[in-house]
Amino acid sequence: MEDRYQLQRILRKNHQGNVSDCPFSMCGLPTSSGEGGCADVERGHDQAPMLPGSNRDTDRAAFLAFSHASLDIMATATSLSSVPADSKTHSPAGKSLSRFGPYAMLLALVTVLAALLRLHALTVKSFWLDEGFSIKIARLPWPQFVHVLWFGDANMSLYLLLLKFWLAIGSGEGFIRGLSVLFSVATVPPIFFLGARLFGRHAGLLAALLLAINAYHIRYAQEARSYAMVVFFAVLATWLLTKNLQEPASARWGIYAALCALTTYCHFFAALLVPAHAISLLSWRRIEIPWRKFGCSVLAYGAMILPIAIYVVLHTGTSPISWVPPLQPDSLLILGVEFSGVYGRALLSLDVLAVGIAALGAARGRRSGEHTSDGWGYTLLFSWLVAPVVIVVTVSLVKPIFVPRYLSFCLPALLLLVGVGICRVRRAIFSWGLIVAISLCCVLADIRYYQSDFEMSRQDWRAVTSYVFNHAQPGDAIFFCSPSGVVPFDYYSGQQKSAALRPKTLSEDWPKTGNGQNPSDLKPQDLVLVRGTNLRATPPVGSRVWLVLMFLNGSKEEYDVADAVGKWLSDGRQQVDAQDFTPLKVLLFDRAASGSPPDGKAN
Repeated sequence: MEDRYQLQRILRKNHQGNVSDCPFSMCGLPTSSGEGGCADVERGHDQAPMLPGSNRDTDRAAFLAFSHASLDIMATATSLSSVPADSKTHSPAGKSLSRFGPYAMLLALVTVLAALLRLHALTVKSFWLDEGFSIKIARLPWPQFVHVLWFGDANMSLYLLLLKFWLAIGSGEGFIRGLSVLFSVATVPPIFFLGARLFGRHAGLLAALLLAINAYHIRYAQEARSYAMVVFFAVLATWLLTKNLQEPASARWGIYAALCALTTYCHFFAALLVPAHAISLLSWRRIEIPWRKFGCSVLAYGAMILPIAIYVVLHTGTSPISWVPPLQPDSLLILGVEFSGVYGRALLSLDVLAVGIAALGAARGRRSGEHTSDGWGYTLLFSWLVAPVVIVVTVSLVKPIFVPRYLSFCLPALLLLVGVGICRVRRAIFSWGLIVAISLCCVLADIRYYQSDFEMSRQDWRAVTSYVFNHAQPGDAIFFCSPSGVVPFDYYSGQQKSAALRPKTLSEDWPKTGNGQNPSDLKPQDLVLVRGTNLRATPPVGSRVWLVLMFLNGSKEEYDVADAVGKWLSDGRQQVDAQDFTPLKVLLFDRAASGSPPDGKAN
C-alpha cells in the first residue's frame, strides 16, 4: 500500500505543469525535481499535508509519466524513502539544507524590511487614550497593579505584565512602543515556517512578505497595546499544532496548550483560536486524529485560563466594552478592507481573488479524494479566518462586541491564503502580476498610514499637554470633561521640564473613576454636582481654570455635557482662550479677565 501511495504521488506530480512556469524559479529559487508549479508542497512521504495535485484522469497521468522515463520514477521513489521526517524537499538532508540557503537570505531581508517599516515614524504620533491606560496601569505598584487587573479590566494582562518590566528599562514613547514592534517583527519568521510546513516555502515566503508590508499589522505594531503580541502567539500556537499532527512522535501538546493560554492572556477574544483549531481537525486523516491528546491539551488550556473564566463570571453585566456600537451592514466589509492592508476595495479585491484561487485548489483536492490529508492545510486556514469572525458576529446580534482589531489574531490566516493562491497561479506572468499589484497597494497604504490613522481620529495628547504647559501659570487648575483624559495627560506632564507648572487636577468622582486625588485628601462631601450633568467634581477655587474637552463619537450628549461644564466654569470667569486639537479642545477661563474679585484662596 505504501509503495502504491508513493507511486500515485509521483505520477500526479509528473503530469503537472513544468517547473519553468513557477515565478520563483525565474528568480533562481530552488524547486524540487518534477515540481509542477510553485503551489506544490515539498515534503517527504511521511509528511502531511501537501497541496493537492491535478485531478485529471489517472491513466493519462501514468502515460505521460512513463513517457518521461521509468528510471526517473524509480529514482524519485528511492529519494522519497530516504528523506528524513523533518525535510521539506525530495532531496537528501544535506541538499535540503543547501536549498534552504536562498530562502534563509530572503527571509532575513523580509524580516529587516518589516523592522524598518515598523520603526519608521514610530514616535511621530501621540499616545492616545488606550495607550495612556496601558502605561498608567503598568506603572502602578504591584498591589495596585493586581487590584486593577482583577477588579478593573483584566484583558491584555500578559502584555501589561511584560510592559511593567519593560518600563523599568526606559520610558520614552519610542521605547514603550518598541515592545509591540519587537513582537510584530518576531512574527515574520514563524509565519514563514508555518506556511512552509503547510504549503511549501514559496507560500511561506509570500505570506511573510505580505505580513511585513501589511499596513494594518504595522499600525498595531506602533501601538502600546497587545495586538501585535496576540498575533505572534497565535501563529506560534498554530505552527505547533501543525507540527504535532505531522510529527506525532515528537508532539508537544503541553506546550501547545501553554501557547494557546498565552494567546488568550494577550486578548480574551483569542480564545476563539482553539475552537478554530478543533474544527480543522475534522479534515485530518480520520484514523490519525489524536483526539485524546488534543482533548487533554484543551483541558490543560482550560485550567491555565481558569482565572480569566472566573473574572468573566464575576464581572458579568459590567463589560468594559459597553462602548462598542451595534453591528452595521458594512462591518464585515470594513474588517476585510483593514485586514487586506487598508487600501480600499482595490486591495481587498486582489486578496479575494487570491483567496478564491486557493479555495479552488482546496475544492480540487476534495474532488480527487485527498481532503482528509492534503486539504487539511486549507481547512485550518479557512477555519482560523472564518470561525472566530462568525462567532463574534453571531454574539454581536445580541450584544455588540464586534471590533475589527479584536480579531487581529485572524490576520495571518488571510495572508497565508493569499500567498497560497498566488502560488497556485500556473503562469509566472500572472503570478508576478498579482504579487506586484498587491505589493504596490500595500506600499501605498503604508505611506498613507504614516500620514494619518485610518480607523480613528487620533487624540493628540502630546500637543494638548505642551500647549497647556507653555501657557500655564502657578496656581492654575485643570478639569477634564472626560475623566479618562487625565491618564495620557499625566504621562506627557512627566515629560515636561517645567513640571512645577502642571495645573492641579479638579478631581472627578474618585470613588467611581479612580482618577484625581487620593481618597485620604478628598471626601465625597467635597464634591459638587456639575449642573446639567451627572458629573461630580471638586469646585474650582483658583482664578484660572483649564478645561479639556474630548469628543470621541461626536454625539449630542458629548456636546451637551461640554456646554454644561463650560457654563459651570464660566461662573465668575471669562473664557480667554480656545484651541482646537480635534477631537480634543482646550479652553481657558480667567476670573481676572471677567473683573470678578478673587476668591481669596490660592489653589
